[in-house]
Amino acid sequence: MSNRIPEVAAIVPPGVAHVPPRPLRILYIVRASITVRCFMQDMIREAHRRGHTVEIAIGPEEPLPNVPVPFHLYPVRRAVLSPLALRKAVGGLREIIDRGDYDIIVPHMFLAGLLGRLAARLAGHPCVLFTCHALQCYPAKPPVQRAVIRAIERLSCQFTDAMSVSNRHDWRLLTEGHFMRRGRPIFKLASVGVDVPQIQRRAAAFDPASLRRELGLGPDLPIVCFLGRLIEEKGPTRFLEIARRCLQDGAKAYFLLAGSGPLEAWCKEFIQRHGLGEHVRALGWVRDAVEVMALSDVLCQPTENEGMPVAIQEAMAAGTVVVTSSVPGCEDVIEDGVDGRLIPLGDTDAWVAAVDALIRDEPHRRALSLAARHTAETRFDLRVCTPRWIDAIETAAAWCEYRRRVTQ
Repeated sequence: MSNRIPEVAAIVPPGVAHVPPRPLRILYIVRASITVRCFMQDMIREAHRRGHTVEIAIGPEEPLPNVPVPFHLYPVRRAVLSPLALRKAVGGLREIIDRGDYDIIVPHMFLAGLLGRLAARLAGHPCVLFTCHALQCYPAKPPVQRAVIRAIERLSCQFTDAMSVSNRHDWRLLTEGHFMRRGRPIFKLASVGVDVPQIQRRAAAFDPASLRRELGLGPDLPIVCFLGRLIEEKGPTRFLEIARRCLQDGAKAYFLLAGSGPLEAWCKEFIQRHGLGEHVRALGWVRDAVEVMALSDVLCQPTENEGMPVAIQEAMAAGTVVVTSSVPGCEDVIEDGVDGRLIPLGDTDAWVAAVDALIRDEPHRRALSLAARHTAETRFDLRVCTPRWIDAIETAAAWCEYRRRVTQ
């Protein structure tokens, strides 16, 4: 039986249908330019196509992506905010909101969501749609952190007019009333989407033999890769332990660790300490992740949590078989045994068995690869996903306008 809830779900209070559509002034609030590059460019194009105006508030130290919209800088950093830094960031956003005459404020991710909602409340702005991608109180979080984040989210949701999430775990928390006030719009959207045809063209165009030689890999053995930021919650240390165990058990394969981050030095030292250098490579940051995915037979992602993991969707589009954790987000992308594998996060033996089986069984890999490509094409392509996000913005704005009318 499928473990998925409907691709798109929404709870919208009555009255929205009575508000005629009109062009909107939209302010997206983000902390980092990576959010714009990875999640928002097609949303912006779709909003423009529908006649809406889009502007973006972003942190001052971020390289601005090449997106044809006005940018406003506000003082925010990735590090934990002190009370003074929090006050400056919220104050900077409030000034932007006060000047802009926006119809709807759309903050993305946890930090920008917290700051943006506080600033909108102080500015008296009547319409905020928080696009959280993933609630940060996910099951693998340490209990104290989880409790603190839940408390912050409950408070922030008092200043939230509508909210969108991307996985069934977060949808359940919202629909059961853990955060949002009853009677406010909530949306479950399948994915921000990936450009499936472009990924497939790039995967078909590169020269795998040349890339193997560049990486110092032989021509025949299967390749298992990890791709992501090298932080504990993404699972690079678990990946290396899985690789070590597979090789110890006689698996014939190469393992590639692609990414950079705080654990990069530790990962390289682990490879050296265990004598894995012949079959395990730490690639660091890679220029073209799609090429690494397409070169690989298996993507192994033992992550603790995802909102709606883009790297996994890209791998599926490229035809790479994904083995990932049976945790929120990943469970909404992969159907175990149909188009990939889902493994309990802490069961190292099960991870080793699953990866080893895929290394040895080429026909099974091929069947999962074909199914993964079909899933990506039908569920995760941008042309399927992007319009739904703009629909949610338009619906939230219509509900806020209706609420203003009935309360005047």
